Amino acid sequence: MTDGQTYLRPLQVPGIEEAVRAENEQRDMAFLALGDRTGIFNEQIAGVPVLPFTARHLLWLDFTGSAFTDGELFADAVVDEIIKFFRVVQVPPPRRWWQFRVAPVKQNVAIMRTIRHEDLDATVTAIRNYIADAFADAPAGAGGSDKKYFSFAAGICHFLGKKYSMPPVAALDVPLKVVFQLMKASRKSKDANAVLFNPSDNVIARHVRSLSTN
Repeated sequence: MTDGQTYLRPLQVPGIEEAVRAENEQRDMAFLALGDRTGIFNEQIAGVPVLPFTARHLLWLDFTGSAFTDGELFADAVVDEIIKFFRVVQVPPPRRWWQFRVAPVKQNVAIMRTIRHEDLDATVTAIRNYIADAFADAPAGAGGSDKKYFSFAAGICHFLGKKYSMPPVAALDVPLKVVFQLMKASRKSKDANAVLFNPSDNVIARHVRSLSTN
């Protein structure tokens, strides 16, 4: 206390600087990956290069009944589910026309060779983190509700079509990490006082809860 005033020390949150740095890097990398043909900005899961997660990927995973997006992952189906997931999001290897018939089989073999020495639990966790990261900047309710009136993809296509005159076939392939950032930027441009949230806010929230329980 000084001159009758009480000065509160700023809240020191362990890990917040690292979380914000990783958050900003991930956001920037999402844009750097747009149109990149070198593969420098490809993400990887258990050593498997994967494409940025898009609405089209989510539709395919839901359509095939992937346990990673729709359902419970059972122990006896883990390997099959991992293969099914990678076949949707894996960076397609370059191939010539005569390789089309054998490509799916070779792809499965390549995936299993890649993850053979990986811990399956760690691979499952990495897949879940890959999906969660894609939705890190998603607006509240982006995951939908019990009562639906249109596809999740319809909302993506509507936003990109209205804002950027983008046809649905192109909108489906825009990385969700990019789409959700554009939605945030659009909301902020319409309302300077709009309240937005960062994934790193969870680090602060967990720290505050830990203080309240001590």
